[in-house]
Amino acid sequence: MNNKIKPRKSVKRFVQKMEASIPEFSQQMEQKLLENEHKGGWENERFGYFCEKLHETLHKLTAQRFENTPDWNKVIKESVNIGNYAMMAVEHASKRLEKSGVTHE
Repeated sequence: MNNKIKPRKSVKRFVQKMEASIPEFSQQMEQKLLENEHKGGWENERFGYFCEKLHETLHKLTAQRFENTPDWNKVIKESVNIGNYAMMAVEHASKRLEKSGVTHE
């Protein structure tokens, strides 16, 4: 029995659009990381740190929806920050899984 789910055309179109955006988004993520390089790495941070930073940054992002005219630069900045914190959380979790001998699903 084949359990693979076949994506609908709308999902395929979305993925294609997303793939086109990834290079620019990852470049912005890298630029933000370089700007904050002086702070040191995140390898020794606890999981709660990433949760706190994601929550704080999401709050800054969602605050823009209440503005008459959102500051689109802030929307981009906070979205990039969320991407970086999410990436850090994934890396943190992956290392913990690897240490415990469990594979990612």
